[in-house]
Amino acid sequence: MIDRKHLHCLSSNIAKIVMRKFAMPAFITEREDDGLKAVARLKRTFDLIMHIRRHKKVVTALNHPSIRKGLDGKPHLTLKYLHPRYLFRGMETDTRVAIVLHHFDVLQKSLNLSFINTLTGNGLVIWTHEKPQGIHTVAMRYAHPMDNEGEILLEYRFNDTVIYVASFAFAPGLIAGLSDRNVLLITRIQGARQSFEQISLAMKSLRGLSGASVLMAALQGIAGSLNIRTMLGPAAEAQACYLEHLHSTFVGMYDDFFARLNGRRITATLYSIPLPIMEKPLSEVKASNRSKVKMQRDYKRLIMDGTRNVLHDHCLPQAAWKRDYLTTPNLTL
Repeated sequence: MIDRKHLHCLSSNIAKIVMRKFAMPAFITEREDDGLKAVARLKRTFDLIMHIRRHKKVVTALNHPSIRKGLDGKPHLTLKYLHPRYLFRGMETDTRVAIVLHHFDVLQKSLNLSFINTLTGNGLVIWTHEKPQGIHTVAMRYAHPMDNEGEILLEYRFNDTVIYVASFAFAPGLIAGLSDRNVLLITRIQGARQSFEQISLAMKSLRGLSGASVLMAALQGIAGSLNIRTMLGPAAEAQACYLEHLHSTFVGMYDDFFARLNGRRITATLYSIPLPIMEKPLSEVKASNRSKVKMQRDYKRLIMDGTRNVLHDHCLPQAAWKRDYLTTPNLTL
């Protein structure tokens, strides 16, 4: 009779053999919160085998000529969708596949090859602004192959130090029951660890504008360049890195943040944020804060327009943007 210890070992070995057969060693070494469990390995392996046609669609999408070069043939990327915490919790595998296929379809049909290729390495700087205190930049690049929280990463850098990051993917509106063909799925916005001093200096130089607001402005610019009118964001407990003992922290970072952006919860796991994000009239802002708030909004408009201009230069003709909201007059800040 096989005891539990031997069954665990046997299942682990079977999973390894199957995955080596499919030339997927990266899947074996993938880390999870408590280490890669044999049972989880087996479940994902058999999920792949039982839906091999579905997996071939993912492989085909990532092998498209305009996508393959930028991804550098990393085997990890064809397997990310199998992870139960890919992008956010609570999704069926078919939904995760739909997002992967849609994301890379939008990339290769909307943006030119030179842009896609620049998403590797340190990525493409989509906004930069110099102040006496230092240089602000936002860069856009592919997420690390082992990063399950998004397909594209935005990095907000101050004096070449990454102080805030956001992750996102292009997704079909159907994942949230929306009619939108394309939505921007925002899966992470957070400050970098051990960068508190730089975050504070950056905020002071932009009249108190937070790192999250800088990245949201850049995301609006990206959305505007592709005529995307809706953002989706996972609620706290649906976040890929959610920790129960930090529940209140996650609620503040995501649920409360999305609510301040006029977002509303439309499914058990997702908030919907209409674009452009509307802000209350300056006349309703306290007189003592009005000048500061106006300056912050001017900065956000500069970031949005700067980002849209960069992406516009790389958009394919059929994806050309329409400059139909939030354009900024010449500002000197």
